[in-house]
Amino acid sequence: MTPGVIDAGSTLTAANRAISREAVEHAAALIGLVSTAIVRNALYTYGRRACTPEWARTFPDARYVDECTADAFAGLDRASWATRWNEDAAGRWRFETRRSADTARGAQPVKLYVNAGGAALVARLPAIVERIAASDAAAFKVASDPWGLLRSDKCVVYLRSLVEARRLAAELGQVLADDDVQQLAFTAALDERGAVSLGFDPPQHVVDELGERSWRGIVCGLLEVALVDAVSRSDDRPVEASLAAVAATGIDTVTWAPIGVS
Repeated sequence: MTPGVIDAGSTLTAANRAISREAVEHAAALIGLVSTAIVRNALYTYGRRACTPEWARTFPDARYVDECTADAFAGLDRASWATRWNEDAAGRWRFETRRSADTARGAQPVKLYVNAGGAALVARLPAIVERIAASDAAAFKVASDPWGLLRSDKCVVYLRSLVEARRLAAELGQVLADDDVQQLAFTAALDERGAVSLGFDPPQHVVDELGERSWRGIVCGLLEVALVDAVSRSDDRPVEASLAAVAATGIDTVTWAPIGVS
């Protein structure tokens, strides 16, 4: 298989192993200096890029991002897709939901992350949206302002199965084959660069128990608890101890998928 290109039968790779470990090491260094909530947030947002003067000149505001990306959404069949906007502390999101999709919680247990860098994502968005629309995806969201585009998790597609996710990943891998990649920690890479990766939303009973339905949110929560415990016990290898604790819950800390998924 050509490096950087995904085929529909790809197995998971360890492309995101290094950045995930870096995130844990970074969080471990914060324990005792900041609150545990900040430690968890540091894990979740690790890999976010800085808003440099050059970036601010290229993408000065949300309106300009809208103008740059408008053509990507213009071709969507509005009888099939519904748009909504959402704002959070990190910026705005544009959600597109297939009108025929079952949008109940847990109906789309697989997330496909499109991990192009911000400028590359904007440039490739027409081709990305075209392939998502032609797939079996139930919904997708894209960060829609300059700050959101600096996130690692800036484009997320919601699907019902691994089969559907792998098929779409193969298409998107071709689109992104030569582009800047911004790897996403704690997700399962489908290629050697981490250009497209997977997250797995947990069963509803886990959501109810932990009060968190995001795959990465749960992983970061488990890591934060394990790190705090390891440091409180004066473990001289808190990173290894926390990774072992998370692995004991059934998560492969090499591929960052549930153990048994390959």
